[in-house]
Amino acid sequence: MRLSLQLFITLLIASALLVALMFAITSFSFSRGFLAYINDAEKSRLASLTSNLAAIYEQDPNWDWIEKGSDRWRQVLVASNLSSRPPPSRGPKRGGKTGTEQPGGSEVDNGSSAKLDKAQRNGRDNSRTGSRDRTIVPRLMFKDAQNNILIGRLSDAKSTQTQWLPVLVEEKAVGYVGYKSRTELTEQFDQAFEGQQRRSFALAALGMIVLSGLLSIPLASRIVKPILKLNKAVGEISQGNYQQRVSMDRNDEIGDLASNVNKLSFTLERNLAARQRWIAEISHELRTPVSVLQGEVEALQDGVREFNEGSAQSIHAEVIRLSRLIDDLHQLSMSDIGALDYKMTAVSMKSLIEQLFSTNATRLKQANLNWEIQYSKNGIAVDDSEPFILQADEQRMGQLLNNLLQNSTRYTSEGGTVFTNVDQQSNAILLTWSDTAPGVSDADLPKLLDPLYRTEQSRSRKNGGAGLGLSIVKNVVEAHNGRIELTHAPSGGLQVNISIPC
Repeated sequence: MRLSLQLFITLLIASALLVALMFAITSFSFSRGFLAYINDAEKSRLASLTSNLAAIYEQDPNWDWIEKGSDRWRQVLVASNLSSRPPPSRGPKRGGKTGTEQPGGSEVDNGSSAKLDKAQRNGRDNSRTGSRDRTIVPRLMFKDAQNNILIGRLSDAKSTQTQWLPVLVEEKAVGYVGYKSRTELTEQFDQAFEGQQRRSFALAALGMIVLSGLLSIPLASRIVKPILKLNKAVGEISQGNYQQRVSMDRNDEIGDLASNVNKLSFTLERNLAARQRWIAEISHELRTPVSVLQGEVEALQDGVREFNEGSAQSIHAEVIRLSRLIDDLHQLSMSDIGALDYKMTAVSMKSLIEQLFSTNATRLKQANLNWEIQYSKNGIAVDDSEPFILQADEQRMGQLLNNLLQNSTRYTSEGGTVFTNVDQQSNAILLTWSDTAPGVSDADLPKLLDPLYRTEQSRSRKNGGAGLGLSIVKNVVEAHNGRIELTHAPSGGLQVNISIPC
């Protein structure tokens, strides 16, 4: 399955699940909210009932008329717009009164009578049309101030869903009207309205899913298109076209990937050029001593030169030079691939330097060079009694110091000085190695650590150096998790700063 199709399906499924969740939450929230609205609306209708009951109680301060089961309770409900079923008609009372009789001989006022007449007409109309009687009377209860249930069932009165509204007379509760809240929609009209809203939500959700599907197509294309471009570029690089670059102006992960692909292409191109340069330079370095040896041997064979001690020493010198070059190349290649064996032990830097000086004292004298050594702690000079211990491979550290000394003796003018400073810091030992003139240019300085690189203008080649010593030093330092930096020495030559963790 193509990546674009996978992304499209994934985005569509995610959008559909999100929309379905929103539909479920919205439907549930609407159902609960609509039910709460109906309950609040019906509860607000009880305010007129409590007012009418309070007015009756002021005229006759008892609830006996409710206990007697008279029709006056229904009259009060009709007057409070809580029932559409009229009470039984009793006709006009003697004396021509048209009002409805109240407990204790009182009557409902003309306004209430008008409401009763209207309720009776509505009741007759409802009977003719067959419409359902919408009333909360079946869930209505009443109790007196002593919590005696006068209207309703005792089980409903004890229900947690029942809410009680006090009937206040002179700010004193003389009774309580109870109302049992709805737990579900029972009226046909309410159910129809809820169903209509659910269908509207469902259609909206379906439309959102379709819209998300349409939006997923260009989004998937936007994600996949640069990946296809990167895939093509990587294919070109795998075929050896290291000049391939990806032009992509993005600030996201795909842009970072494109940048890394460009870096990879550049690195491979640079490594290819370095490999070609290596082959050319190594062949050149090897050809020089081999050509000299060939000339010496052919001269001896042709009788141009006699085989004597001088010719033997000349051949031997070229063999030593060739052997040294081959050994340096071997050491460098082994360190590059990590094949050198490093055995980390506690090594005294002071002992290594003293051993190096003792071994190369004759070489320094022949080169007419001086050597100054200084020891310090955090930049403060100390005597040479401190051992300056670090965890390192003793043989490789000796090779590092020997290469630094060879570099200085080969490329420092006669009468110059080699400076060595060992500084003990809190978590590392800093080795500073410098010499006197000649120095190197700013352009050549960062290239001195590259294999087979030499500056012919300012650094003499009189002793046949191949430009591998500092490269080996760099590899040894990095194998010890250290850092190396080349700078211009204050004395006019080259300064090598090496930091190795203790």
